[in-house]
Amino acid sequence: MNRRTNPLASGIGTLVALGLALGLAVVLLAVLSPNPAGALRAFFWGPVSSGLAWGNLLNQALLLSLTGLAASLAFGAGAFNLGGEGQTYTGGLAALALTLVLPVAWGWGGILAALLAGVMAGALLGGLSGWLKVRFEADEMITTFLLSASAVPFVNAVMTGPGIGAAQSMLIQSRPAPEAFWIPGLLAPSNLHVGILVAVPIVVVFAVLVNHTPWGYRLRLMGRNRDFARYAGISTGIYALVPLGLSGGLHGLAGALGVLGTQHSLVQGFSAGWGWNGIAVALIARSNPWAVLPAAALLAFLDQAGRSVVLQGQFPFQLSALFQACILFFITARRLHGRPL
Repeated sequence: MNRRTNPLASGIGTLVALGLALGLAVVLLAVLSPNPAGALRAFFWGPVSSGLAWGNLLNQALLLSLTGLAASLAFGAGAFNLGGEGQTYTGGLAALALTLVLPVAWGWGGILAALLAGVMAGALLGGLSGWLKVRFEADEMITTFLLSASAVPFVNAVMTGPGIGAAQSMLIQSRPAPEAFWIPGLLAPSNLHVGILVAVPIVVVFAVLVNHTPWGYRLRLMGRNRDFARYAGISTGIYALVPLGLSGGLHGLAGALGVLGTQHSLVQGFSAGWGWNGIAVALIARSNPWAVLPAAALLAFLDQAGRSVVLQGQFPFQLSALFQACILFFITARRLHGRPL
């Protein structure tokens, strides 16, 4: 088995990597911006400068905590889920489609049913890759990616099709969900809503399960050494299938929350890279569910800070992606030097 790293040394190393990345981001702002002082002020103050900014920051952080937890569960079991975008998209479609046929009198019952439909749709897509791995030894990195690449254009086509497409809209989108199934918002006019608060207890529950239960121990053992886990009598098939199914379900939940709580309809590109950014969160958190929330908050802050600088006219639109690339460069370089996922 792989030798376990010291948690304290691991945490210090991660903080050093993050510090180096943030330092590089500040240097880039100072050197490349026409107004360095204004750019730095927008970068550090913009994401928390108002209730609107706080709401958008919290909403993005909690959504990323769900997709980051999804990626962490798969990584922790030695699997790689690269299909988060498709699973998020599919979850959003399932949630919206159910609201269009449910009686509006269902109210919160309909919201819960739609969220469950999103979870099941994402879990089905992720679980299919797990089944292909167990049944045919198909590489889950390839199958999750290819299934996602197929799901995204499928959902884009369905959202404008008969019975679900918006009759009059300047966007590529579906009909809106009935207002009875809209999740109430918080800190209006920000994107924050009541439903996204479920992310916190979900992360805590999975952190306890992964780190403090026999199931979690077997899951982590699978991630560290599959052959030893098989020798110890662990059902490697189950522990290949279940993590990918859970990962897909969490991505589907994120998509359903995004549709019912923010857009209220299915809009092309609504996920805005949540699936891929979830992988970044998992890398920063080192696949530890306890670290998912702060990692998601950091990545959300960087994204909102980049947007704030762009709105101030201090930098090009791709700034937030540049900052995230700096973070991932230092984090992944450290991981390649240390233990693998």
